[in-house]
Amino acid sequence: KYVYKFADKYNLKVAIAGKGEKNSEDRKKEFKFYENAVGRKNLNLRPRNEKTFSNYQLMLKSKIVIGMRSTMAREAIGYNLKTFFCNFTDHANGDYPFCKKMKNLYLVHPNNHSYDLFEKKLYYILKLSNKKYFELLGNIKNEIIMNSKGYDNFILKRVNKIINSWEV
Repeated sequence: KYVYKFADKYNLKVAIAGKGEKNSEDRKKEFKFYENAVGRKNLNLRPRNEKTFSNYQLMLKSKIVIGMRSTMAREAIGYNLKTFFCNFTDHANGDYPFCKKMKNLYLVHPNNHSYDLFEKKLYYILKLSNKKYFELLGNIKNEIIMNSKGYDNFILKRVNKIINSWEV
């Protein structure tokens, strides 16, 4: 709900990278989950398509990635994309160990805080340049996702080549 409220206020678009493939039972369940969680029927929930790397396409086109315990959110950091980690549960184990070191770049248990705090932190990150965001993140980036000897560049080039050859 917080993400949509923020997007409405700042005239931004929300796209959710789905786990379910088009026309699958998982996708139907996923729609129900998000409709109930967000309280909206009009969702931009994109189906996953492994052949076209659709979730990566969506991620690479985003101004900011918002997630919690998500591999995609961690990978976004590896692609030098600003990422806002939020724990949308009431459980402390919903956090990655590195999150507590991230200060203004992370929100602990937003359900126990006001929307105003969520908005303040997300707006702060959104307005930061990528350079400043990663300066603030510092060495924590290596805890989030470790790049090993150029392999990240190899993968990035390969994924970008595939993504650029497909349309969403």
